[in-house]
Amino acid sequence: MKLDRSYKISQMIILGVLLTGVWYVNGSSALTTKENNDSVNYFSEALEGPFSIHVIEAYLSNEDVSLMAWRSGGLTTISRQIMDAKAAGNSVLGGINADFFSFQTTLPIGNQVTDGEWVYGIHSRRSHVLQNESGDIIMEPVSFYGEISLSEGRKVSVTGVNRHRANDQAMFYNHHYQGISRNDSTGYELVISLVRGEKWLAGNTVRVVVDQAIDGYGTSINSDQKLLSIGRNHSDYETYKTISALDTLSLFLGFGNSDLNNITQVVGGGGRILRDGVDATNENQEIEGIAKAFLQNRHPRSVVAVNQDGSKLWLLVIDGRQASSLGMNFPEMADYLTKLGAWNAVNLDGGGSSTMIFDQKVVNSPSDPTGERSVTNVLMLVGK
Repeated sequence: MKLDRSYKISQMIILGVLLTGVWYVNGSSALTTKENNDSVNYFSEALEGPFSIHVIEAYLSNEDVSLMAWRSGGLTTISRQIMDAKAAGNSVLGGINADFFSFQTTLPIGNQVTDGEWVYGIHSRRSHVLQNESGDIIMEPVSFYGEISLSEGRKVSVTGVNRHRANDQAMFYNHHYQGISRNDSTGYELVISLVRGEKWLAGNTVRVVVDQAIDGYGTSINSDQKLLSIGRNHSDYETYKTISALDTLSLFLGFGNSDLNNITQVVGGGGRILRDGVDATNENQEIEGIAKAFLQNRHPRSVVAVNQDGSKLWLLVIDGRQASSLGMNFPEMADYLTKLGAWNAVNLDGGGSSTMIFDQKVVNSPSDPTGERSVTNVLMLVGK
């Protein structure tokens, strides 16, 4: 049978699409799809603007993939941090940069929890991304809250986790901490261990036993032990001093919102993009203290989003500050995410930090002239 020329051309185009994985949508969008497994795939999209968007799509309903917050320590590239996570035995499928951070201290601006253990705890008003033990994704502004319950209804407060301790603070330390914890030789320290059968989960109360109670500072602990260091000017200092070796304490390390418990993963962000399917741009100045210019100007962006029933999650990077991609503002991100099918979304650190790793490679175009930037932590998708 003789085929006409137009039929032959159409068949060649279809073959080219199948071989390259590049699709052209409505004449204004180029979509490249690359699958990783049945639960996770990557695609990039070039839209009029121009905007270059990179997306990792995960089907959480398959229950073989979950989020993981990771911090290698200091400021480290995302590629290096993912390699570290893999070396620790995690099956990393892909990831993006996460929280905003200080170049001076290298620490995240918000809170972080990894596998139920606190990496960093601080008072905050920014949006965070949380995952609980059941795999549910929660997006809310959260702030660290800690306390210890003693006998006779007495309670003492815990200021934060793995931060430099001032004289009026009580700080909790574990193996994630790096650096000098105290700024003078005064204070009181409690070396504690988890009671057998208890499990670290953020937002839950656990029982701990006091191994040592020490005047001063600089106590050494092993990887299984934790440390509470209390400054002499802390409001509960005298009550803390009544705690002795072999005492059993009820320790709560969680959030001001008491409904948040059984939390396994947390990373901080900065700005709500979608709340219950609605553009949330206008709430960010009042609730999170974010400047109007940051919301309205176009920048490279990193985003995490979920659909209405939480069965699907997206990690996104929008390239920016380049001729091929201008970056997006908050309303533009909200519009794109709504069309994608997202219901809730949080903005992460952007600018030169915005980087996506998939299939062990950087798949976007970071805006820094030097390429991939070193960052404080990453948000990864891992196989169970």
